[in-house]
Formats: sequence, structure tokens, C-alpha cells
Amino acid sequence: MNPFKTIWNIAKRDLILELRRKEVLFTILGFSTLVLSIFVFSIDVNTKETQKIVPAIYWSAIIFSFTIALGRRFSIEIENGAFEALILSPISKDIIFFGKFTSNFILVLISSVFALPITSILFNINILKIEYLLLAIIISFGLSTLGTFFAIMSIKVRAREVMLSLVFFPAVTPLLFAGVDCMDKIIQNNNFSDIQSWIFFVLFYDAIFFLISLLLFDHILQE
Repeated sequence: MNPFKTIWNIAKRDLILELRRKEVLFTILGFSTLVLSIFVFSIDVNTKETQKIVPAIYWSAIIFSFTIALGRRFSIEIENGAFEALILSPISKDIIFFGKFTSNFILVLISSVFALPITSILFNINILKIEYLLLAIIISFGLSTLGTFFAIMSIKVRAREVMLSLVFFPAVTPLLFAGVDCMDKIIQNNNFSDIQSWIFFVLFYDAIFFLISLLLFDHILQE
């Protein structure tokens, strides 16, 4: 069996279920929009000081909402036995990880990109730039890697959603710092060279944790 086809079938199944339930996308977009709207009504959006905190508000909203959606999604799969059936199927555990990662990556990337014009309109700033798209892709990659790994690691814990938050937030903090600082420089119309060091850092961070997740994934499923 073609492994790439199997990976895509796993991801496609998750995406089809998401289109039916609309839980992950609606949770991320709904929660992030709510958080952004609250700040719009509580601060003056026309000051330079406000523009400096917009990146922190945006990325915090995306990460918090993704954590909520991720925990809910895996809880449903555990409750209906879908994930256990997938583990017992005669396919490589690495393929399972790749499939779950792919669907999570697509969902969080779509959500972060869709939340961008909302942020731009609410705070009256121009962040619809190609540099942001690159930033969204590489940070979404890291969020999906860490989210997939820690969500599966915590599936056998009774308070799995609490455990997911405890291990996920510290791990994504470097990505949050990178996203905030890069987005701030994009808003200020800085050159790409000004965010290049952060871009390389995020790429390195993504690669390291992706390899670690692959190496430990099979061991976690056997525990």
C-alpha cells in the first residue's frame, strides 16, 4: 500500500469529519474572534501602543483556541473508539502520526489565515502580506507537530485536556515569542532580513520536535 495515499486517507477522513462537525475551525475562529473583539472594545485601536500588542493578542488567541479544539477532537475519537481502531489497523504507527499531523496542520493553518483579515479589520492595521503567510505556515507546522504529539500522549490520562494544556503551552512558548516579534516587525513594515533570524529559529525548532515526535510516537502508543 502506498504510504502517502494512506497518510492522505487518514487526513482526509479527519477533514471530512471536521466539515460535518465544524468543531475545530469554528472553535478556533470563534474563540479567536471573541478574544480579538473583547480587546477592540476595551482599548483604543488607533494608538501605536495598541499596534504593538496586536501580535500578542492574535497569536495567544490562536494557540489557546487550537488547544481547546484539539483536546475536544481527540476526546471524541477516544470515546467512539475510532483512534483505538486506527492503532490496531495493520499500518505503520509513523503513518498514523503523519496523517493526524497533516489534518491538524491544514486546520490550524486555515484558521490562522482566516483570522488574519479579521484582525486587520478590527485593529485597523495592514498585515495582509506575504511575509505573514510564510510565518503562519511555519508556526502552524510547529503547533500541529506539538499538538498532535502531546494530544496522543495524554489520551490515556483521565484529565486529558488539562494534561494537554500543561505540556502543550510551555512547548509552544518559543513559537509564540517568534510569532509575536515577527508579526510586530511586519506591522512596522520592516524588511524580511529583520525577521530572518526568527524564521530560521522556528524552522529549526519545528524540525527538532518533528523528529523527536516521530522517534517517540511508537513508544507512546505501546505504553
